[in-house]
Amino acid sequence: MTPDPDDSRRWLDDDAALRAAADDRRESDVAVSDLVPAEWAGISLLDRLRAACGRRIAVTVTDGVTVDGLVVEVGATWLLMSSPTVDTVIALAELVSLTGVGSPTPDAIATRLLGPGTVWREWARGQRRARWALKDGRLTTGSVWRVGSDALDLVQHPLDRVARAADQRVVIPFTSIRWAASPN
Repeated sequence: MTPDPDDSRRWLDDDAALRAAADDRRESDVAVSDLVPAEWAGISLLDRLRAACGRRIAVTVTDGVTVDGLVVEVGATWLLMSSPTVDTVIALAELVSLTGVGSPTPDAIATRLLGPGTVWREWARGQRRARWALKDGRLTTGSVWRVGSDALDLVQHPLDRVARAADQRVVIPFTSIRWAASPN
């Protein structure tokens, strides 16, 4: 029996098609491997934190304090975390490390990010007492009296009592606050 020349040509055509498909796959794999780092290069910490809303994470800040809780809200320069006993507002510039933050999702990027004053105005309305960690290393306690666009007025008093007229009032720029924690 003699081989059919058309059969040989089919084998060669099939082999060429397989090689071409393999080459296409290799090129696609290279393109994807280049794309993944490029995509990650465009993802900010803010994006990752926004994706962590509703998730429990732990963060360590520059003064060594570690806060463990649920990410409730993330602003352009801060995040609000909540645990069963305390709500904590943390300046993003004070973050040292984070545990439990996953990968971002496309819907995690917000068009409008609120400032920390939003939370502190709520604290003022509720007359919530809080502990404040300032960039100069001081810890102070008290209640928010008024909140401006970039600073707040704090009535300094112990956490175990409400503000009194005789208590000292101090203006604190948002940029000097490492974190603020208010018992629930």
